[in-house]
Amino acid sequence: MKKISFYKKCLILPLMVLWFGCEEVDDLAIHRVAAPLLVEIQSIDNGQTDVLTLQASFYELDKSGILDEQVGIDSIAVADLAIEVYVNGSTLVGNYTTDSNGQIMLEKTAAELSSSGVLEWVGTYQEVPFRKSYNYSFGE
Repeated sequence: MKKISFYKKCLILPLMVLWFGCEEVDDLAIHRVAAPLLVEIQSIDNGQTDVLTLQASFYELDKSGILDEQVGIDSIAVADLAIEVYVNGSTLVGNYTTDSNGQIMLEKTAAELSSSGVLEWVGTYQEVPFRKSYNYSFGE
């Protein structure tokens, strides 16, 4: 008799944990929003080891043709977008504005930045803030 009640407890306990232990939460601690833009950052080799040259391109994605294989997703350059660039999240490197092709050229020396770190490109598009990080290192 005791063996049967022990086995019942072993079966009922996990079921109770599953039933009462999981609850749906509507309000998450971190609110995630899809990025409003596609940001591509490309390093440009200028032959100098002490100069960092980057080209950042900012695109809005037109997804209206996503179901049509002939059209697909189109990327539209975003012109006149204000961008702030920070090094290691705290020091402002400069304020920039995208050109008619949605691009920014950034050229900094090792003396202006630390030898390695993270550049953060910060802006707001259609009232949605965004941040893109880029790891860099001089002399490699």
